[in-house]
Amino acid sequence: VVDKDETTYDKSVKYFRSELPQVRWAPIIFISAATGQRVGKIYGAIDEALKAHRKRISTAILNEVLRDAILWQPPPAKRNGAQAKIYYCNQVSTRPPTIVVFVN
Repeated sequence: VVDKDETTYDKSVKYFRSELPQVRWAPIIFISAATGQRVGKIYGAIDEALKAHRKRISTAILNEVLRDAILWQPPPAKRNGAQAKIYYCNQVSTRPPTIVVFVN
């Protein structure tokens, strides 16, 4: 339980964003269990999350992201020194989102 003041919201958002960077994309909704204030906003956030979960990403965009990732961090070499090759990737399913990467 936190006492509210004019900086509670900003402090809380900053704390959650720093402690949970892997879900930075997720909205933060402050509600009141005592009064029920802003509880209705939860349903909107759930609907947005479902839309994002069901979204199909084009192969071109996936390959662009893959190319950038390879430039940033090349794949590891095999023990004999040969470089592994990543050809392309494709989203094969949306529920759950499944991406297949084709490699040698």
